[in-house]
Amino acid sequence: MANATNNMNQLANGKGGIQINIPVKGATRIYDGIMIAQLTSTGMAVPGSTASSGACVGVATHEVNNTSGADGDARLVVEVEALFRFANASANPFSVATPIGSPAYMSDDHTVNSTDVGATLKKCGYFYGMEPDGLVRVFVTPR
Repeated sequence: MANATNNMNQLANGKGGIQINIPVKGATRIYDGIMIAQLTSTGMAVPGSTASSGACVGVATHEVNNTSGADGDARLVVEVEALFRFANASANPFSVATPIGSPAYMSDDHTVNSTDVGATLKKCGYFYGMEPDGLVRVFVTPR
């Protein structure tokens, strides 16, 4: 899968979550509505599933273009502890038979997978069902 190239316009389902503010890695563009991770070495925000990043910490609430800036020149507000809808992976997808509360993993910054594919994918939260259009509801949490 490939990371997003435009805003995803994600809106949290139900009550809003918690918003946190984190610095963005230099030479990085982040789109509204994508999953965000932090680099394990610096803590800078990057699109989810970026190499050498950790698990998902939340979903971007706006677009940030730090492509000509250095680490921390821009900051990003991410929302956590809320339900979001993401694309379903083509391999190891979720289905209506998947138990609610099953772990969800980032295939890319806007697609989720039902397995970690041999510990190669990072966790993004928990499965909370399917939308009629096939999107997956995920409770996004860094816990």
